[in-house]
Amino acid sequence: MLKRYGQCIVIIALFFLGCSGSNESLIGNLSNPNAKVRNGAVRRLMLHGHDTATIKKLIALLESEDEQLVFITVQILSSPIDSIAVHEIGRLTKHRNPDIRFRAVESLGLIGHKSALPYLFHALEDSVVNVRRMAVMKLGLFGEPSAIEPLCSMFGDTSARVKSETVQALIWLRNNVEIYADLFTMPMNDDNELVRYVAVQALGNEYPDEDVAVELLMKALDDPSSHVCAEAVKSISRIGYKKAIPQLKKMHNTSQYEVQIAISGAIRNMTGETYPDFTKIVEKLE
Repeated sequence: MLKRYGQCIVIIALFFLGCSGSNESLIGNLSNPNAKVRNGAVRRLMLHGHDTATIKKLIALLESEDEQLVFITVQILSSPIDSIAVHEIGRLTKHRNPDIRFRAVESLGLIGHKSALPYLFHALEDSVVNVRRMAVMKLGLFGEPSAIEPLCSMFGDTSARVKSETVQALIWLRNNVEIYADLFTMPMNDDNELVRYVAVQALGNEYPDEDVAVELLMKALDDPSSHVCAEAVKSISRIGYKKAIPQLKKMHNTSQYEVQIAISGAIRNMTGETYPDFTKIVEKLE
């Protein structure tokens, strides 16, 4: 019995030694000029390169002057298993190459360790829109209350894409953190139609300050964009605010077709009533 146990230990040890040797070869192939060889090494390391020795060797590559090597190494290290690489990857959020900064932020989000938060907060101030946008997206997935204030500061960003992603990030945070409707006041008053649209859409959820959500949605019924107005009607329907029905009926005939359809659907969803009732209209005409 002991003999068989000893044989098993030897086999396991040889297996891991073999893996280590194999990974050494794969790490070398990351600098291969042949793209097929490089990509093959990346795929295999992402699947099997998460032992401590391999991770440490990969981390050492992050100091390379070869930016392509750094870029693909960050990709390989973007696993929750590789949380020991957070600080080394985090330092790359200050790299001169924006593509590497983008990939570093993306990888930090995929690793998902709390120690990545300071680096993601820093990335919110990046000069490149896509880097800021990626930082916003990943912060929404962390489920950390400390992310709320930095995210809300992004409603002052110059990019409508960043502001729209910020709304979505706050919606994701709702799964783990208490979010209030008043956080969407600023995007609801944004000059950009897309930002207002996603903010109105976000208000179709339940919030502790429901009265604020209702106030913002009722105000959005006067939005100059028919898309925003129609979405406000749909959000009113989703939260079941029946007190809005008289106002919806009043504005129906003077609204654009998209808004009229939304109003009819909202009234039907909240009361079961068909509005407008064309059979009654026909009867009156007869």
